[in-house]
Amino acid sequence: MRSNNEFTDHQLDLTFEERKSPSHNSVSCYLGMSFSNRREQKQKLVLDDYNSSTKYILNDNNADIDYIMPGFGKKPRNCEGWVITKFCSSCGSVHMAKGNCKTAGCPDCSTMWRYERVKKILERLMSYKMSNKVRLSHVVISPPEVLHEEMKDHNGLKNIIKQVYDLAKQKGAIGGLMIYHPWRLRDERKDELKAIATQKDDWMPGDFHLYKTLKDLEDWREYVYYSPHFHIIGSSKWWDPGSMDDNGWIFKRIGDLRQPDDVLKCCMYLLSHMGIYSGSEKVNNIRWFGGLSSNSWSINKASDKIRKYVYVRIKELIEGFSDAEGVSYGSCSECGNKLVDVSLIPMFIHKFEGEKKHILKKAYRWYCGVDPPPKTLRDGSKEDLMKWLKS
Repeated sequence: MRSNNEFTDHQLDLTFEERKSPSHNSVSCYLGMSFSNRREQKQKLVLDDYNSSTKYILNDNNADIDYIMPGFGKKPRNCEGWVITKFCSSCGSVHMAKGNCKTAGCPDCSTMWRYERVKKILERLMSYKMSNKVRLSHVVISPPEVLHEEMKDHNGLKNIIKQVYDLAKQKGAIGGLMIYHPWRLRDERKDELKAIATQKDDWMPGDFHLYKTLKDLEDWREYVYYSPHFHIIGSSKWWDPGSMDDNGWIFKRIGDLRQPDDVLKCCMYLLSHMGIYSGSEKVNNIRWFGGLSSNSWSINKASDKIRKYVYVRIKELIEGFSDAEGVSYGSCSECGNKLVDVSLIPMFIHKFEGEKKHILKKAYRWYCGVDPPPKTLRDGSKEDLMKWLKS
């Protein structure tokens, strides 16, 4: 579906004079897919290799740090089992999700957390880029090995973050988004991970899928090594390259994010295995700085015209990505039509007869709390819940 707005993705490729460097290539495709023919392209959800010659320090002691990856924590006590979320107003199919806390560490809710966070990130980044006519680039900053031990502690990491901000600004960042990654995948274990992923579901090439596979493994730490680094999606007019004067810090520019789908794919990848603080202190794991900080920018500061385009385009992009990933976010997995909030069942139930109508009535009573299924069913399988809805 094409947006009716006046903007096009091509018009978002804002050009200006920039320094020429072999590292200043634009990002072609983070996940290697186009959103046309979305369902047919599931197998093409590919993350391009960075093809980096940079050598990173391998540290085997990765168990004693204050961070986990999304979905690697414990399910909160207040997070339920299966819940009714949406239904298809066209075919009547009921859609359920396991968990309702939407927290990053929850093994059931981390995927929906990722989608909700990406939506907010895209709103801020895209509206800022269009309003201020700047480019967005993906860069990686890695601290010297001497700081690695200090960064295992949350308070130690906080002391390092200011240095990351300072280096990013020194290299040309006007503002940006910063995401911390404590680990990297071990190259020698990737083939083993691919084999495991192939057994579990349709294998989709790329590190994005490998990190998703880790979540199901109790010994996941055996497949990664501790190598703390920071990803930044930053706005700039130019970027100075890394140099020997950076005091052991490694600054690497990955490339420009010229189109909205480049930004989406990059963010999905970065959030899939970012560091989530595992302690009790409330922490912003997704950090903004400079011209993109919360005090400096929000989508509400953009013009009505830009906001309208951004909202519509993000909806299209996220629904396309969710189809490719096999996640029911905005489109029905049965017929591909739009999903509607379960609270609106009374507005559409007249369209259906027989078993479909019976299921929708029962789903709505569950949603209202009048006739919920037993907790054993809500904590059980989706198939058993569907049998209950049909009964």
